[in-house]
Amino acid sequence: LFTYINSNYPVSPYKVLIGHSLGGLTAINTLVNNPNLFNAYIAIDPSMWWNNQFMLKETSKAFNKNEFNNTSLYLAMANTMEKGMDTARVRIDQSKQTLPIRSILELSDQLKGSKNKLNYKMQYYNNENHGSIPHIETYDGLRFIFDFYNLPLTKKDYADTSMALAYRIENHYKNISKKMGYTINPSENTLNTLGYNAVYLKNLNLAEYFFKLNLKNYPESNNVYDSLGDFYNETGDTKQAILMYEKALSLTEN
Repeated sequence: LFTYINSNYPVSPYKVLIGHSLGGLTAINTLVNNPNLFNAYIAIDPSMWWNNQFMLKETSKAFNKNEFNNTSLYLAMANTMEKGMDTARVRIDQSKQTLPIRSILELSDQLKGSKNKLNYKMQYYNNENHGSIPHIETYDGLRFIFDFYNLPLTKKDYADTSMALAYRIENHYKNISKKMGYTINPSENTLNTLGYNAVYLKNLNLAEYFFKLNLKNYPESNNVYDSLGDFYNETGDTKQAILMYEKALSLTEN
């Protein structure tokens, strides 16, 4: 019914509760009555219809009373309507069959009308049903909660021969490390690719920055020494290149 995700690092501030159906109701109930237990919630097609919409009454009071600082909620709703029905028509329908989806829509309306500081997003999945929605919605929910994590790079970034990209990457990972509560480094593969790209552009200062940063972050990887050896070979420093290649060979059975 629900999943609890926490970082392996005890200092991490992020604790995420993910619930589907009655588990989604559990997530909403926890958010309302024990908001400090988790930092983020993903409610997947929550059973807000339960017990004559009892929880909707609780959410209505809580959303207007509490602040929910530094808390995120991703609310997902599947298409559980009969053919010929849409989200506009279902709101005025009073049949028992439409109660589940009407209840979620009412929860969404409460969120839109509240003035608290809850960071939330509501997403309707027209092509998903109650059983098929959990996987795709969990992925989207995590992307919403950790929207600060990704660093998209464009062709323009790769073509930049200044140090701007290096500083941008450095500041980006400082920011996500601060948010997550522990040090997170850019991937070895990303820095390696950027380093060789800088060599191709004859921007050796930038290439040196990326290769040496990789060496600092991943000192047990034979590949970072091999790449740094290629850099020294490109600059004509044969002595340093040989030292790097020998170190790379000492770390691998190949």
